[in-house]
Amino acid sequence: MFKFLILLLIFLPTIIFAQADEIILPELDFAIDDQSSLNTTSSESAILKDRAPHFQEVYLEELMTGITDASLGLALSQKDINKLSYIQFAYGSFNNTEINALSQNIIKNLFYRLSYSGQFRQNAAYNNLEYINTSFYKNTLDTTFVIDLTNTSVTVDFSYDQNKINFVDNTENIQFFQYIPTTITTKHWINDNSYLDIEAHAGFSLMEFQDIQGIQTKDKLLIDGGIDLSYKVNFTDWNYFEVQVVYNLNDYSTAQAHTGFLKIKSDFLLGKGFGIDIGFVIGGSSVENLFGWPEIVLLYNYLDIFAIDLKVSGDFNLYNAERSAKEVQLYSFTPAPESRWIYSTSFRITPRPYFWMSGDVEYSDYKNKRIYAYDTTEKLYSFTTTDRVGVLGAGITIGAELTKIFDIALSYRYEGIQKEWLLFTPHKFDFLMNLGYSPIGFNFETRYTMYAPRNLTVLNKSATIHLLNFRVSQKIYKITELFIEVNNVLNQNVQFISGTYYGGIQANGGMKLNF
Repeated sequence: MFKFLILLLIFLPTIIFAQADEIILPELDFAIDDQSSLNTTSSESAILKDRAPHFQEVYLEELMTGITDASLGLALSQKDINKLSYIQFAYGSFNNTEINALSQNIIKNLFYRLSYSGQFRQNAAYNNLEYINTSFYKNTLDTTFVIDLTNTSVTVDFSYDQNKINFVDNTENIQFFQYIPTTITTKHWINDNSYLDIEAHAGFSLMEFQDIQGIQTKDKLLIDGGIDLSYKVNFTDWNYFEVQVVYNLNDYSTAQAHTGFLKIKSDFLLGKGFGIDIGFVIGGSSVENLFGWPEIVLLYNYLDIFAIDLKVSGDFNLYNAERSAKEVQLYSFTPAPESRWIYSTSFRITPRPYFWMSGDVEYSDYKNKRIYAYDTTEKLYSFTTTDRVGVLGAGITIGAELTKIFDIALSYRYEGIQKEWLLFTPHKFDFLMNLGYSPIGFNFETRYTMYAPRNLTVLNKSATIHLLNFRVSQKIYKITELFIEVNNVLNQNVQFISGTYYGGIQANGGMKLNF
């Protein structure tokens, strides 16, 4: 009965706008502290400055838009805004239609953020030759509410994410994904130096696949839930103690996995600019008895101009509802955990306020690592796991910014993958630039991304991919903004996964109304 109610909840929403060529608007991360102040950051800038080394996962967003978007999230006009409401419409090639809307505000002790993104694109063809009339749909609804009370704040997050790929080849083949996560977090300040966090979360993911004859339907419902309790006390500005207890439940329809762990951590000042974070993690799971690792970080910071750290840590994660909702064409998986020890170092240099450089090197010693396999009969991907394997990754990003004038960043990442692994690329290069002048409301954004070849199947290897996108926008008065964007300017025959094309050169135009 419980799973029937979950299925009813998932199928109940009906939202009609959708597509794959998503225009990612500048996303702002909000944090309300105990004084109800609001901080905003550019998500793309944050990603570039602190790029994680694990870009290799191939998600549905990569097929439908993801890293190929022209809108870079660097728009100068969107920074440091507490109250913001807008609605945006766009239409372009491949019958690409979309609507985006956002409303956010602080009213006394309440902060809210409501956003909706709906897209529809008909035709995944390259130059109208391959997979003509194959359509992409995408609907995303995100809500956040934060209530700030005396010594306590409560945050509620709810999302609904729907994705559908309607393949039209010899027969119709439908792939349908839905994901509904909910999180409730309570932060209670015991005194000026300590607080208690309690977080409860639940997520539901439904996947449906038809076989290549369009007859049988494969359904998979995954359910996640859990609770996270943490206590932190600051003894001084440079010394704290934190303890965290976590329990997670993963329901795979045919099996369940229970996981819990304890994490204890503290830091100490060793000398001028030198510090150490030290702790440990110990836990257990129904799919693997015991796991654990030390958490050690050595840090050095020189006048906020140069910072470097050395880390030893670990990771243990099970396949879950959130990942299933993102993975591309994934119809089969194993609940076996992906576990590893991590040895890494990272640095950041800021010699001038307008210039910065960051980089990292990481070696992961995997006990189990998930890799992709391809089913040639179903023409779909599945997960399998390797035995013990080591993976070396490294990356560097260089950037510069001048307030209200430009942002620019260059990023390169290397991943020492095994040659036979599917859907992984050893090299990726990014160049992003944003030029604008706020007083006249003009903005120009461009992004160039290069991927080294990747194995799509055992016998099929992609070419090197070169993606060039740009976007031009101009404000008219205070409430209207007109924009034009062109994606895949070089008209590349792009495949991120086997048999599915990103499409040729794409042009879109539209209007944004600010309120």
